[in-house]
Formats: sequence, structure tokens, C-alpha cells
Amino acid sequence: MGKRIIGITLAVVGFLLFYIIAGNKGHFIPYPYPIVVQILCNAIGIFGIYLAAKGYSYKDLKARNKFNAFKKDLMENGEMISVDLSKCEIKENNYSVEGDNDYEFQIGGIDTQLLDSIYDNDRATKSVEIDQTRLIFSYIHNGIYEKYISPIIPRTADDLRIKIFLHKTTSLYVDKNDRKRYYFDMSFLKREE
Repeated sequence: MGKRIIGITLAVVGFLLFYIIAGNKGHFIPYPYPIVVQILCNAIGIFGIYLAAKGYSYKDLKARNKFNAFKKDLMENGEMISVDLSKCEIKENNYSVEGDNDYEFQIGGIDTQLLDSIYDNDRATKSVEIDQTRLIFSYIHNGIYEKYISPIIPRTADDLRIKIFLHKTTSLYVDKNDRKRYYFDMSFLKREE
């Protein structure tokens, strides 16, 4: 996200300066220097566009498109199973990680986080709580016991129980030829956010 914002800012500033200097006609900067400055401004603008485009990761976009194609294929050609959410088992894995405080910077080669940790250890780091939950749905297909596990849901189990109480059911799409390929529809979590 930061690369995109910096890139867009550089592109706007670079091209804006280019047009200001192009309309200058020698008033602010004497000839032949405006041409050099215009080339420099264009280079800044082009670098900004490059940085903004790099912020949109091609690899992420490719993975998202591949997943969307997989999901669409399963929804159109797979077996749809109606899932009673109250019958699902909820597995929760909550933990905390220590991260650096956002205000860390260097003063003359001395790390302020190090100074803060000497004064008060709680000021040097902050604890970030990570909530993770999964739904486990058991199903018997042609006499064979199958277990389907949802993707990680970034919510507490209590929050998920409330959503389950409100929505009751969802859909599970399973590949008819390979029962290990499935899509657990979690769109009910996004409806009321």
C-alpha cells in the first residue's frame, strides 16, 4: 500500500512540475536549463508510475484470478452441499505477537527503540492479538466419512458463533471427481460488515 501512495505522489508531482516548467518560457529558469529540469521531472513521474504499478503485485493478482476461476468452476460444475452451520465444529487458535512500535527511528545512529526499552520495556514493543478460527464440517457421502475445513477466518469463536446464529446455513462446493478439491463459501461473513 505504501509503494502505491508514494508512487502516485511522485507521478503527480513529477508531471505537475513538468507542466509548470514547460509553461515557464524562461522566466524562472533561464534557457537551456528548463529542458534538463523537464527531463528530470518526467523521470520522476515515470518512476512514480513504476512504483505505483509495482505496489499492485502481479503475483497476487495472478493468484486471485486463479482462485476465482477455481471457485467459479466448482460453483458451476461441482456438487453443492447445503451446510447447517450449527452442526459445524469451531476450532479457535488465538495468539499474540510482539511487534515494534510504529514510532521507531534513528537519532545519530542510536535506535530510539533501544533507548525506550532501557527506560520502560513496555514502550519498546507492542503486543498484537491475532484471532483465527476455522469451521469443520463432517459429511457422509456414499457411506464414506468426509471432513471439510474452512479457510482461516480472522475472527474470535464468539464472533463467529454470532454470525452462525444469524445466518444458519452456507454452501460447500465439492469437485465430483476429486473430493479433496472444494470451496467453502464464507461470503455470509462479509454481508453485514
